[in-house]
Amino acid sequence: MNGLRTFFPIGNITRILLLLCAILLLSSCYQMPFLPHREIDTFQPVAPNVTDTMEVRGVTYVRVLKPGSGEDQEQPATIWIPLDVFRKGDYQPYQSPMVKKSLPAIKTAASSVPTADSKNLAAAGTPLPGTKELAEEQLVDATKTAKTLPLRRRGICFPSRATIRYPQITSQLIIELEQQLPLTMLPLDYIPPRIDSWQTNDTDELIAQSKGWLKSVSKLPPAQLIFLLTELSSSFYPRYLVTILDAQSAIPVASFSFVIQPGTGRPANLVPPQPQPLIQLVLTSPWWCSATPGHNKKTVFLAAGQKSRVTEGLHLQLCQPAVKIFDPKDGALLGFAIGKPFAEAVVTDFFGQDGAIASLRSPTKIPSTGCLAVPYPEQ
Repeated sequence: MNGLRTFFPIGNITRILLLLCAILLLSSCYQMPFLPHREIDTFQPVAPNVTDTMEVRGVTYVRVLKPGSGEDQEQPATIWIPLDVFRKGDYQPYQSPMVKKSLPAIKTAASSVPTADSKNLAAAGTPLPGTKELAEEQLVDATKTAKTLPLRRRGICFPSRATIRYPQITSQLIIELEQQLPLTMLPLDYIPPRIDSWQTNDTDELIAQSKGWLKSVSKLPPAQLIFLLTELSSSFYPRYLVTILDAQSAIPVASFSFVIQPGTGRPANLVPPQPQPLIQLVLTSPWWCSATPGHNKKTVFLAAGQKSRVTEGLHLQLCQPAVKIFDPKDGALLGFAIGKPFAEAVVTDFFGQDGAIASLRSPTKIPSTGCLAVPYPEQ
């Protein structure tokens, strides 16, 4: 002991022991508030085995097994309920199974997830076409079903470090968003990446960049929602957060996360299955599209067609271009206000993958810069 004190005085030994204790404490406490760590979701976990949650307009939803839905272990029936309802009731939370290595690769995800159109056909009991007659009957049924489907809104994926570093995950996210939601995603290059986009992985910073982009554009973007993808810190598996913004004000309206499953290195589902709260969010977003003058004063060209579920006979109002609304105190962008209606039109024909021609109710001169088309209030 005397020899130890010769090389290490009492004061130094005390400091070394305190330093070792502090290191051990910090290494064992993963959720220390002063460490550079971000939580996986903006909301707190509701139960140890709850894996499917999302937040829409400030309300947290939990995916639970539907009561009285049977004992199907392969594909159990599930529903999304608010967190307060989950806590008050006797519901069994749904836990996503881990993906096995024998599952197909990511490229088959687009064909494995049913689209909204195929779900409607299956619900109507449409048989698989084995002959020409059956194929023609299915085509007629599909046409009738498409007329009753709501208009597809549009979304923009804002460039970030995650979208640049992980193009495969970004592409699959876009595919699943279009499959699970009544949504059409614009091309990835619609918003050019910033110089520092590959460094931006903070959600708050991306929201600020989105507001700056909206403030700089001259016209209302042809989309209702903006999607942000960020990579989250996790001690187990890679996790990602998707934040949804209103495209007129860049205000967050929803968020959900997904995890890269172990073993395969691929995500099983990026978008929550059967996301009814997200579907309602999309459907309650106002729909519009740009319109440009036709060959004469009797027609207009619409930047939305069959891909957007525009149908023949759709009654539209033509409105003046949207104007920006700024906060008089600090000059911050509050949103856009669509101009007054000045004409009416009815869809008569289609062109290209997502374009339509509409006939004006009365000859009207359309501004050369174009205008906006919105559904008639009666519909």
